[in-house]
Amino acid sequence: MYPRRKRVSFTIVAKKHIKELRKRGLEIHEADIHAFIKDDVGELSLVHPVFYPLIDSPINYKTIIRYSKKMIGFDVCDTDRITPLASYVANLFDLIIVPSSFCKEVYKRSGVFTDIEVLPHGVGDVFLRPPREPKDKDIRKITELRGRKILFFLFHSGFRKGADVVADAFSRLVKEFDNVYLIVKLAGILDPFIEFLYHIPNVILFNKWLDEESLVDLYDACDIVVVPSRGGGFELNALEGLARGKIVIVSQWGSFNDYCKECLRVSSKKTIDLFLGDVVAKTIHCGRGVEPDPQDLYQKLKYALTMYDVVKKKYETLQRIVRTQYTWDKVGDRLYNIIIRYI
Repeated sequence: MYPRRKRVSFTIVAKKHIKELRKRGLEIHEADIHAFIKDDVGELSLVHPVFYPLIDSPINYKTIIRYSKKMIGFDVCDTDRITPLASYVANLFDLIIVPSSFCKEVYKRSGVFTDIEVLPHGVGDVFLRPPREPKDKDIRKITELRGRKILFFLFHSGFRKGADVVADAFSRLVKEFDNVYLIVKLAGILDPFIEFLYHIPNVILFNKWLDEESLVDLYDACDIVVVPSRGGGFELNALEGLARGKIVIVSQWGSFNDYCKECLRVSSKKTIDLFLGDVVAKTIHCGRGVEPDPQDLYQKLKYALTMYDVVKKKYETLQRIVRTQYTWDKVGDRLYNIIIRYI
């Protein structure tokens, strides 16, 4: 059960899990987490994510509990704590699967006593292929730009993703480097935090949905990937950037400790209330996040640009690690072995 009608990050990850489990011979019945009936519920129910029904349609939990012998749930942690209500719901499951060691620690600290497994996200085979000539004309234009290109993903949650931090750092950087560009990847939703980026020179807003092949081309067209998140349980863009051998700069945040320890890390000045007035998000994520220092991000970017060849060499080692340990095939093996224990 996952968001089928809405195309969100949970949808993408759930589809990857379904594909990998089917490759290994399991029969999977798909249902929409927003609207399903008892006939959709199997003896083993995989709920992806756990907390959607908590906000959207609480009655669905009664149906799942009544008709499932075993329940496995997938979710993340956007802050350093989840609410007592979220912990209560998580404890209804036989197993909770989270994408990082940090999330597991947060769930335990918040009162989740059911079994918890860490299963990271992965990169597909297309991220392992050699570079090619881009087929998308707009990506070709980016490739043809002379200079270094910095890639930042702003699909949603501009505050949590650190859009204002990126804008602050890049506005300083562009004053010193004439041939540097910020490519902001959007996905149809115009996040309010785009406002911070509008009037900065050399900012290119790239607003279109790309298939995986073209997404890889976009990474290849750029040199640096910035992910200065204030929170979140796993940032797939950082992993994908590493898989393509890019210099990846991330914040000092727990979810990056599993696979970005050796990356350039942006120091944080304090912990903050991550969701401000977002009452819905605080139904689940009641903790705090970090405040990346824009000055330090600027310094890290400046260092990466001036020492590009030296820094790039270091990231070649990280690329090999990601390509061997974080493929969807490897993740699929681990997921299959987890599921088999509960069948």
